[in-house]
Amino acid sequence: TGFLYKTQGEYQDNSSSDNEAKAEIIINTSEKKNSWVWPFYRQVQALNGDIITICEVEIDTGVKCNKRYKTKGSTGNLINHLLKHGITKDNPQPQKITKITSKPSVIPHEEKKQQELRQHLVNWLVCDSRPLSIVQNEFFHRFVDELDPRFNIPDVKLIKQIIHKAYNYAVPLLKEDLKNNAIKVSLTMDLWTSHNRKGYIGITCSYIDENFKLNEITLSIQYIAYPHTATHIRETVNSIIDYWELNEKVQSIVTDNAANIKKAVSGMANIDWQGCSSHTLQLVVGKSMKPCRALIARAKRLIQFFLQPKHSEQLEEVQKLYPNKSSVDPSQTSDYLIHCISDCITRWNSSYLAWTRLVQIKPYISLMINHLLLHNDSNIRKDGKQLRDIMLTESEWDLIIELLQVLGPIEEATTCLGGSKYTTHSLLYRLIESLKKRFKPNKNDRISNDKLDFNTEDDVFDEDNDFEFEFNNDENTQIQININTPLYELYEERKAFAENEKNENEKQTQTNNIIDKCSNTIINLLYVPSLIKSLDKEEAIQNEVNEYLDLPQIGLNNNSLVWWELHSTKFPILSELSRIYLAIPATSTPVSDCLAMLVIY
Repeated sequence: TGFLYKTQGEYQDNSSSDNEAKAEIIINTSEKKNSWVWPFYRQVQALNGDIITICEVEIDTGVKCNKRYKTKGSTGNLINHLLKHGITKDNPQPQKITKITSKPSVIPHEEKKQQELRQHLVNWLVCDSRPLSIVQNEFFHRFVDELDPRFNIPDVKLIKQIIHKAYNYAVPLLKEDLKNNAIKVSLTMDLWTSHNRKGYIGITCSYIDENFKLNEITLSIQYIAYPHTATHIRETVNSIIDYWELNEKVQSIVTDNAANIKKAVSGMANIDWQGCSSHTLQLVVGKSMKPCRALIARAKRLIQFFLQPKHSEQLEEVQKLYPNKSSVDPSQTSDYLIHCISDCITRWNSSYLAWTRLVQIKPYISLMINHLLLHNDSNIRKDGKQLRDIMLTESEWDLIIELLQVLGPIEEATTCLGGSKYTTHSLLYRLIESLKKRFKPNKNDRISNDKLDFNTEDDVFDEDNDFEFEFNNDENTQIQININTPLYELYEERKAFAENEKNENEKQTQTNNIIDKCSNTIINLLYVPSLIKSLDKEEAIQNEVNEYLDLPQIGLNNNSLVWWELHSTKFPILSELSRIYLAIPATSTPVSDCLAMLVIY
């Protein structure tokens, strides 16, 4: 026909010959048309009978726009196109400085090349979370036109069509991959509220395939109406699981410790709820830091002072005047200078990061106080007096440094458990054991924590609990903080394979207990007739477990999935179990990262 459908209502000439391109019937437009847009357009009829409206606006001397649209009476697309030329009903004069279309003298790419370039454009928009409206930007058009004037930039409608087409193409493939390569899957779930106060639910899926590769898929980020009750959340999650045909494969869902989410998952049949270990760590830290509320408030006030633009610039000026106080190069821009970081209660390890930066700028704060107090401007001298009044005492600085030594291991553990390129579940027990030993109280502790009990979930996760600490020292003695975290006790029931430093008798006893507990699980979850048929089930399981426990433990820097891939033939049953349980994320970080990228326009 000489035309291919480009967008909704838009046509592009892709004829193989000039004769075919000219095979159009000019329509008689002598009849009166009411809309103000028609003086800027002419109409022709294509061979297939479609009515094509062509823009007659002159974009350069002797050069017309010639943009083509399929119209059926509506003028909405025509009006929107004229806006690109700066033409409105009240201002009918075109603005020739805006060049939207490519040069008519340049022959566009063939459709195959156009599709390839459009796909690259869409990949960039999607993977980099760019707004689709960027393709309407005049300077984006100019930029692309300089790079490749033969490329016709698609509009938002066409981009949406490409995205939907790609989604509809990918979903069946992902479903098939999950069906064939995933023994079990683990989900992470979280709720998020946008700036317009609408709630969204995000769900990701992780599994280990037959090649022992950890895979992660975003199943859904969708609007969820209020109220966010446990029942409503459960129904929404079940509908997403049904859509992805994972009813028989989901073994666990990792979430934070919000009561409604936990209750929603706990009420789902044959699915285990797993609390986010990083969120649990942050809750424990928050409880344990309550004796330092006064210090936290004073440090936050000092940080807020330097977060103000005026005082931030004053801090930069001092750093440039006294470069020897640190490695700061005074010739560098402000990006290379040290600035404060806000302390936000909802951001993990926020206090640790904010206080670390505050300690770094401590030498400059004293210099800044003197610098401001000696200034000729009275308003600046007032800033110096304010800074002097809110400055921390030496004992408070010392206590912050001690607290950083406590919070440092927590920050390292949280960062490690939030990884996505390796199996975090295999690190969980060792990290918890390490933290337990690091913070184990001793007889010299000067804090009496008789009233503090974190051994129950109610105490740990209750945000309204307020614990009073008793100190066995006088008021002039510096408060010493030593976090006594019971996080390990909360996971006591999940540490079956965590303790390996046992003598031979204890190891044999432990092995027998594991065999008793695991036999039914292995048979129920992994009964593969071709594998078990030639082996005695009890003996095969016992031999594998015994041989596995006799091996030395690999280091934290080693990839456990690589190890299991290399030993899958030697441990056929345990390697299948590893694909199930190592896929469980230790935190809900995967879905949190997805929601963090969500922008509502």
